Amino acid sequence: DEEDDKKVSDSYVSHIDDLYLPHLGDENGEEVVDDSYLSRVSEKSTDRNVPKKDRSFSWNSLFQHLYAEKVSGRKKEQAILRLHNLLNDFTTVCVQYARILISERWLSSERKTLKPVGIGYAGGQKFMVDSIFFKFCIDNNKVYGDEAAPRKIANLDLLGLDALLHESSFAEQSLHFPLTVLVDYLGFRVLCQAKLPISSETLLLGSADAGRTFHDSFLPLSKTVRCVAQSLNLAGYVRSSGHFVPAAFDLEGHLAEDNK
Repeated sequence: DEEDDKKVSDSYVSHIDDLYLPHLGDENGEEVVDDSYLSRVSEKSTDRNVPKKDRSFSWNSLFQHLYAEKVSGRKKEQAILRLHNLLNDFTTVCVQYARILISERWLSSERKTLKPVGIGYAGGQKFMVDSIFFKFCIDNNKVYGDEAAPRKIANLDLLGLDALLHESSFAEQSLHFPLTVLVDYLGFRVLCQAKLPISSETLLLGSADAGRTFHDSFLPLSKTVRCVAQSLNLAGYVRSSGHFVPAAFDLEGHLAEDNK
């Protein structure tokens, strides 16, 4: 409604050019990430100006660091507070960009403020802005035959991600998941996800081409994913190639460039 719109338009917008991640040493000589920016990144904004970009900033790096501290119990209370602040900042930035993307939905690519980087087969246009991946949840190629289906699928993906995140905390081998937000505005839904340091070269488990080919080349990862899937009562299946798929056919497991 109008009141909610005003709240969003008056929201605090993180200016990416003010964010940085210097690495410091604590009293034990261990490396820590300085996220003191959380107390100073926000600046009141009442227009649709696009925050300036700093390609060196990584939402994913800070999220993984803080989540690991929370799970390990080391400085747990501080980590939970800092994680909460990070999630608030990430959501605020995602809302700001998603509003722009949706408002310019019908413009040609040349006239858009934020330029698309591709388009999904079972989804809409994709964008990459300030280390955040954005994708419209729409049935671009009439794969589902229902405009509401992609929005429902995105919501179910988020619920699944939350379940995997929780169950994996009990696994022997650590699994890491992306920071993800869904933004609804003017009848559209946009998936927002922190950019991950992955590529086709880092894929070790699953499929990156809608199930046409399947990778399974790292036993510790396969065993951990299978264990987590079993704890969630997910039924795996055997492909015609003989590979056992413990969860969704388009599941992807990577050993990322940050060794996570």
